[in-house]
Order: sequence, then structure tokens, then C-alpha cells
Amino acid sequence: MINLTDLLSKPVISIMGGKTEGIIKNAIFDKNFKRLKYLILFDNNEHQEEKALFINNIYSFGENALIVKNGQDLNLEISCVKIEDKKLPINNSIYTYLGKHIGTVTDIILDEKYYIKSLVANEKIINIEEIISCGEDAVIIQDENKKLNLTKLKRIKSKHVKIFDNKKDFSQKVVVLEQEEDNENLIEKNRTNNLVDELIQDTNKEIVTEEKTQKLETTNKIKYEITENPSTPKTMIINTDFLIGRKLEKNIYSQNKELIARKNTKITQDILNKAKMFYKLRELTKYSR
Repeated sequence: MINLTDLLSKPVISIMGGKTEGIIKNAIFDKNFKRLKYLILFDNNEHQEEKALFINNIYSFGENALIVKNGQDLNLEISCVKIEDKKLPINNSIYTYLGKHIGTVTDIILDEKYYIKSLVANEKIINIEEIISCGEDAVIIQDENKKLNLTKLKRIKSKHVKIFDNKKDFSQKVVVLEQEEDNENLIEKNRTNNLVDELIQDTNKEIVTEEKTQKLETTNKIKYEITENPSTPKTMIINTDFLIGRKLEKNIYSQNKELIARKNTKITQDILNKAKMFYKLRELTKYSR
């Protein structure tokens, strides 16, 4: 068995080049949270893009290092990791589906082919069969006293629900699934809605006659005087250097969904500058410790 935490912080060395390709700092699992998929690497250059090592490209690993054949086995993380892939849930809370808090994920145990066997939570072992779901913030598991029938959670996939009887029957529950729309239909719908809004605004505008214009021109105008030394609002200068070195508890994104800083990484000056640029200092402070 393999403890995932034993892989973290190990150097990755290529056989052909004898070069340290990076240090393992994170892990990515498949979308079903069944098997380890990628190991994420970084090096001493914090400005360099992170690299991903596909788990099948591992040649061997030992007590002090992980070995690959050559550096070509590594790819840029952004080019291979998908949105639906599961992130490393270390430090995430574990709850039963009945809302009971079990603990925090401290380690993940893998078999020799990197399939998940169990989670470790405060020295308690949770088998993979007990896991219902794993998300960005929490892991949901079965309750030891009452098991959840997962088939009841599954719904039949359908795009349309047709109702042939015009009479309303309030005793009947109908689940209407949202119909998928392509981009062209959405654009056309938005264009139509905007035109309708413009027509409504035009009808509500007051008609300005020549008589009303003359009346407005003859109305006494209010004179405003500008003081020589107008008061200026006080500014508050905040020293943000205390954030450097703190560890993030969640990913920080800009308004356009660009990743500023990744969960479980320590805040550097570069991350601090990006957060200032995108006005994300409050989130950086709130979700770091």
C-alpha cells in the first residue's frame, strides 16, 4: 500500500538526464474519485508554469525520490488536467450524509496501481466503498447506523417533459428538467429581450415640447461655489506583508475565473501582487492561515 503523503515533497528525477524535474506538491484524481491521475510538480522558479506527471509515466519511486524516464513524460498542468477531475482532498472535512462530522482527511491510501483503497481521518480508516462523493470542500460518506440507497438519488435523464392534460393537478408532482440550449439560441434570446426592453423604455420617455424647453431655460439656476481647499477623504494604508508565508485553504480566482493562487500553497510576493491587481486581498486574508 502507498500513503499519498509519502509522495508529496519528493523530488522527481529523470533517468536519461539525471535532472531534477521538480518537487511533488499536489495530486489530481479522476472525476469519479477512484484512482490517482496526475502528480503536480513545481520547482524553485515560482513564475514557471506548473507541470503534471501522468501516473502511468512513473518508472519507480523509493524512500527519497520518484523516478521517470525523461523530462518529456511531463506536461503543463493547464494542458492536461480537466475541470471535472477531482483535486486532492487533504484537510477537507468529512461528513456522513446525515450531517455528522467525522473528522478531516489527513491521508489517502492507494494500492500498487494507484487506486484509492481508503481515506485516513484523524487515525480513523474510511474504506472507498463508504464514500458517496468528494468535492472541493468536503467528503460525504455513509452513516454507520443507516446506509443510504444510492439508486434513489439517481434520476432518469430527459430533455423534455410533456404534459397532455391542460387541467392542473396539484396532487401530482412533476419534475421539469431544464432544456439544453445552444449558444446561438441563447444569443438570439438575449438580443430579443434587449429589443423589448428598449421599446418599453422609449414608450416611458416624457415627450419634451418647445414650451417645456423654454420653461427649463428660464428656470433660476443654482450657483455652486468651490472652496479653495476642498476636503479629501481619508485613505487607509494596509500593510499586507503579514500574508506572505500563510497557507491558502481554497483556490483564489479573479473575476474572469483566472487562477490567482492554488489551495494548500503558501502565499508569495508574486501571489500577493496578483491579488492586489484583481482586488482579491480580502479573499486572500479570509481563506489563509
